[in-house]
Amino acid sequence: MNRTTTRSYLFVSLRRFAALAWVAVAVQAAAVQAVTIPYGNFFGTTVDYLGVEEIVDPGNGLFGAPTIAGDALDFNPQGFSASANGGSTRINDSNLRFGVMAKTGNGISGLYLSEAGDVTLTGQGFGLAAVTTTIFVEITEVNGNTPVSINVGPPTGTSMAFTPSGGDYALGVDDVSLPGFYQSGWFGDAFIDFGPALAANGITGFVSKIFVSLDNTLTAASSANTSSFIQKKDADGLIITIETEEIPEPSSIVSALIALALGGFAIRRK
Repeated sequence: MNRTTTRSYLFVSLRRFAALAWVAVAVQAAAVQAVTIPYGNFFGTTVDYLGVEEIVDPGNGLFGAPTIAGDALDFNPQGFSASANGGSTRINDSNLRFGVMAKTGNGISGLYLSEAGDVTLTGQGFGLAAVTTTIFVEITEVNGNTPVSINVGPPTGTSMAFTPSGGDYALGVDDVSLPGFYQSGWFGDAFIDFGPALAANGITGFVSKIFVSLDNTLTAASSANTSSFIQKKDADGLIITIETEEIPEPSSIVSALIALALGGFAIRRK
């Protein structure tokens, strides 16, 4: 069995193990209500983030309140991790949601997201850990005043790409240089361009408002005599950057057309 086949087999095992864990979690969580934590509005240079909130089960780690610099929203997660030891499974997930509205004279051309963390696996046996982030984006307004509802990307959402190892890590696969021990930082990012979505819907102009939802999951699973740990880091846990474009003022467009017309008239007189 080669390395790629082994990784696929072990990650399928992780999914099956996690699925069984979800059954137990669902039973235990039947009486536990997910809570919504509001963080409020954050005002950037060319866009504003509106209604930033997190939906999380009690006891799970949190992204926490963000800070903003320019147009970048920065979260520093606190305790957002998953740990499994000696035959256990842990799944920790959170849903982060917010709206983004362009300031007057600006449009939103795209969305860039990145996050980072680390993973540690130890022992001899079954030890797995994984990180996944799925992004759902809806364009809710174009050209500053026209309401729309356009889902960007596939119906199942846009998956963030992770390195190394695609965001899933396994004993017996990743611990090649030091069997029984694997430790690494990981990084994930995604860029979503809104241009193709506008073109596909026959819309000309610019995006002025969007709604974003991120499903974030950390999973750890282990057998006897192994341990698995994965976390989103305290520093640069999630950074969201909006790509913007400057929209010409109507008066500037009129002035440009007048200048062009006068230039053409002068050429004809010559």
